[in-house]
Amino acid sequence: MVTLAAPIEALRMRLAGGVERPLLRDGAGALEALLEARRSAYAEAHSTVAADAPVDAVAEAVTAQARGALSMLVPLGERSYRVWVGPLDGLAREMTGMVPAAVVTDATVARHWGEAAERALGGRPARVVLRPGERSKTLRSVARVWDAAGARGADRRGVIACVGGGVVTDVGGFAASTWLRGVPYVSVPTSLLAMVDA
Repeated sequence: MVTLAAPIEALRMRLAGGVERPLLRDGAGALEALLEARRSAYAEAHSTVAADAPVDAVAEAVTAQARGALSMLVPLGERSYRVWVGPLDGLAREMTGMVPAAVVTDATVARHWGEAAERALGGRPARVVLRPGERSKTLRSVARVWDAAGARGADRRGVIACVGGGVVTDVGGFAASTWLRGVPYVSVPTSLLAMVDA
């Protein structure tokens, strides 16, 4: 499912053609009210494509989405998100409009996947390497992630990506939810527990 989105001005121009729209009979403000009423349903789409481009470009964008990686939508209205299943090197495509701020991992996973994760995210995120194990679930570890995000000048588009097991995804997820009242978070779980839990 794809949401076709356009600025309100573009929608008004399209509606100016004289075609009667029963849901918009109430006059001024009806379009805004309709969009607001449908906002959570639109948010549950697998992706959003800008529909104020030429028709061919819109069709091409929708087709590209259909050819994309396997993903599952977790439908939660405006809090909907996708679980993407695919190779690590496809992450950057999934993060359009976001800026990688930090990769959180542990020493064991970093040896095998640290550099690959940074390349997959694109940009030059900071790497925060935790000690493996439950002892790393501390506010000190969270503060290290905050410090890394701050050093990168991360704003609300700054992504915190966690590559590892449950400790890594818990620490990184908490850090992402509390940095600037919440920033985008990507979880790349490397254990079954992390896949279920995070």
